[in-house]
Amino acid sequence: MIITKPKHKIIEKNKLQVIIELIIPENLYYFKGHFEEHAILPGVVQIDWVMFYAKQYLNISGDFMQMELIKFNKIIEPSYHVILKISLNVEQKKLRFSYESDHGKHSSGIIVLK
Repeated sequence: MIITKPKHKIIEKNKLQVIIELIIPENLYYFKGHFEEHAILPGVVQIDWVMFYAKQYLNISGDFMQMELIKFNKIIEPSYHVILKISLNVEQKKLRFSYESDHGKHSSGIIVLK
C-alpha cells in the first residue's frame, strides 16, 4: 500500500482558516530516495499538501499560480507530529501557511491562486 498523505486531525476550522495535526508516517512514499541516509519530507510535497487540504477544508476554487515568501527552516522527518495552519485571504486570492512542531517552525509561505 502506497501512503501519500499523513493521518490527520482537524484542530480548528472555519471559512477562512484550518489548523490540522499531521502524523507523518515512517513509510510515506515521498521519503523513498529523499534521502537514503536520512529521510526528509520534500518541500514540493509540503506545498502539495497545503493545496490539497485547502481545497478539502476551505473550499478554494482557484488553482496554484505562484509562491511568495517561501521559507524552509527545519526538515520534517518520519514520525513527526506537525501542525499545518492554512489561512485564506479571499480578496487577494492567497493562502498563507506554516508547518510547526515541537522541533520548531519547519516551513511557511504564501501561495497565490489563479
